[in-house]
Amino acid sequence: MTSRLLSCLRRHQIVRLELHANLGHAPFGLPVALSAELVTLVFFRDFRPDGFTAVPISRISRIHTAAYERAYTRICATDNLFARCSPPRLDTTSLIPLLADLQRSLRPVLVNSAPTHTTNQTLLGRITAISDENLILRPFDATATWQARSNTIPLKTLLDVQWNSHYLKTYHRHLPPI
Repeated sequence: MTSRLLSCLRRHQIVRLELHANLGHAPFGLPVALSAELVTLVFFRDFRPDGFTAVPISRISRIHTAAYERAYTRICATDNLFARCSPPRLDTTSLIPLLADLQRSLRPVLVNSAPTHTTNQTLLGRITAISDENLILRPFDATATWQARSNTIPLKTLLDVQWNSHYLKTYHRHLPPI
């Protein structure tokens, strides 16, 4: 898996990642950072770079680089969109250092996790604590209101974490202080 992702990173190839807990969620973007544990993508929306998505390698079941991804890559390359894509200035060597950097940044994140009896599949919020086993997230809702209670997300259920998208930056500007 890692060697295929490295090849895509070197060739500036857009990928779509199928995850083991395939729940209709497939991260899509340009690989910009890769470690033995984590791949970081620049997420693309409507042919525009739009934030980052980090996915644990262990969660990936398949890497798609078929006709759609190749066409998207060709269009982005022709329009010189990859020139604006560089690795994030965060520690992307593994999940816990990345989450710690995101916690320190106070940036809102979007976390997708495999459903369990205690967590939702997708949460928006700010990381408030991290341990070797869990991520604590103070969520906010679609009305830019902080929820009263934090959510505990087991790291073993985490599918991906997204940050720095236009969507999240807009909420960040409109959220009240905690």
